[in-house]
Amino acid sequence: MKAYHTERGGAVLDKKLRAELAAAAKAGDTAAFARLYEQINKKLYYWALANLGSADDAADSVQDAALKAYSSISELRSPKAFESWIFRILVNIVRAKQKDHAAERENRSAAAPAEVTAELPFGKVELIQGLTKLSAEERQCLTLYGVAGYNSAEIAAITGLKASTVRSHISRGRAKLRKELKGSKEVT
Repeated sequence: MKAYHTERGGAVLDKKLRAELAAAAKAGDTAAFARLYEQINKKLYYWALANLGSADDAADSVQDAALKAYSSISELRSPKAFESWIFRILVNIVRAKQKDHAAERENRSAAAPAEVTAELPFGKVELIQGLTKLSAEERQCLTLYGVAGYNSAEIAAITGLKASTVRSHISRGRAKLRKELKGSKEVT
């Protein structure tokens, strides 16, 4: 089984091995599912955190997505698509949570950055605050691109948007985020 190491020293499975593990998980191998989940759980968490603004909501959403993925792994059509499949599950969970708690989330978003800054790899409160200024679609597309590393076609498949719309959301989101971050530097 092949793996390669990242700059941070963690082993990352190659695509072929991920597909083999996904096929094994689909066949009922819980250890294979656990190994796949271990490879992407932080990426899922940081994406959810950027879109929800709350560490607790992000952790809950990722846990819900993992449970749903585990219980419905037999529905996975292509083992090669495991990561985008579980992200699609998470996107739907986050959308539902955003819809159900829109007013509550807005009140929490101002307090959340200080709560989670220490956990973030980029460690920027301003970045999280800037993300809260974006529309839900811009934030979702920009974080799937920047945090999860998907391209516009993959994001389109996950979100159900057109690839051109995804690119527009990413572009507008980046511009707004740049402006927001530039403004916060001038204040300090």
